[in-house]
Amino acid sequence: MEFIPTGSKKLLRVAGMEVTVWRSESSGYVFCYNPRPMQVRPIAYDAPEYREELALRNRMLRIPLGLDLFDEDLEVERGQWHFGLFDGDVLVGCVVAAPSGDKGVQIRQMAIDSDSQRTGRGRTLLESVEQMLIDRGVRHVVLHARDEAVGFYQKLGYTVVGEGFVEVGILHHHMKKQLCRP
Repeated sequence: MEFIPTGSKKLLRVAGMEVTVWRSESSGYVFCYNPRPMQVRPIAYDAPEYREELALRNRMLRIPLGLDLFDEDLEVERGQWHFGLFDGDVLVGCVVAAPSGDKGVQIRQMAIDSDSQRTGRGRTLLESVEQMLIDRGVRHVVLHARDEAVGFYQKLGYTVVGEGFVEVGILHHHMKKQLCRP
């Protein structure tokens, strides 16, 4: 745990929840849960939140590779399902689900803001979206995971299928997960 000086407070994020930690002289460390949970909700294509989603995806997924999301044909996303993870009104994560027929979807373009990574927010987003997909009748999910993200998806029940491949110039792996029985 990080050291917190006596008499001071610090806001930490633990598993997607905010926790205030302070240290008093008499009782040591005190933890207080701040009931401001993250909210996962659909994002409508071309809504203001969609533009925020595009900016987040571009910043986290394309610009580091020397690419620009806005050079791509985004009209194809009109028929896809977009979801965002919001901290109040601030978008901190997003993911797209592209229906693929036969009660399946391809998860794509999952992005978590750099300040929110390794806080449990990615797990919160994906688990919530999986439940929303089940509610829409989806039974299985496929995705192309970046090599460094494979462990994240495996912890959530996804399995690697086949050999790795290069997409947008970096190594990816085809992964799948059964959401419910066929």
